[in-house]
Amino acid sequence: MENLASVFYDKMTDEYHLNFKDWDKSIKWQSEIIDRIIQKYYKRDRKNISIYDCSCGIGTQAIGMSLLGYSVYATDISENEINRAKKEAKRLKADLSFGIADFRLIDKQIKNNYDVIISCDNSLPHLLEEIEMYKSLENIYLKLNKEGMFLASIRDYDGLIEEKPNAMFPYIYDEDVGKRRIVIQIWDWKENNVYNLSLYMIKQNGEVCDTTCYYTKYRAYKKDEIFKMMGKIGYKKIEWLMPETTGYYQPIIIGFRI
Repeated sequence: MENLASVFYDKMTDEYHLNFKDWDKSIKWQSEIIDRIIQKYYKRDRKNISIYDCSCGIGTQAIGMSLLGYSVYATDISENEINRAKKEAKRLKADLSFGIADFRLIDKQIKNNYDVIISCDNSLPHLLEEIEMYKSLENIYLKLNKEGMFLASIRDYDGLIEEKPNAMFPYIYDEDVGKRRIVIQIWDWKENNVYNLSLYMIKQNGEVCDTTCYYTKYRAYKKDEIFKMMGKIGYKKIEWLMPETTGYYQPIIIGFRI
């Protein structure tokens, strides 16, 4: 992964929660959905299921899964986000461990294997080269226990690749009288379905606006591209679960190490 991704998250660490209307509520909501999917396949007590979140950010999913009773280890490429995740876990009284790791190197950086590995919030498409994506999916596969499940949320790019929109619909959060928060994404498309993303956070207080812009890159991978890579690596029972089925805000892909 380019250093651009770690710089993006390092810089945005203090404001990352502003992407959500209410981050604490989102922790609960997202973890409950992921929990339902896991419990469909694992008919045992949560405390006996180990989870590794390999792109935890400030802890949105990892903290929530820990609060539900799972044994959780979480890493991210951004040291700043890991430091904040530790603070948020302490604030919310969540018992889990954290570390720093890169998708492409977790075969060397991570010692243990896990029952479930998760990667949410469209993290994998930061890998701009197909060889990087393949290697990362392979590393994740090798860190799964037998019968282990990989679960990732990825933006549904199939239609977007055809349209190549230059912006996503803004999120507008009214916080108080005269106070508003607006989150806007601008996409500049390049070759090989890579796009530059400029994320604007606008904090309005009356007639005064404070704007911050964060910059990174993504590659828009089609569903079939991910399926083919996972199948070649050895994942079985691969499924693509749409939001209308799961209630999650992005499609979720799952695959198993049998």
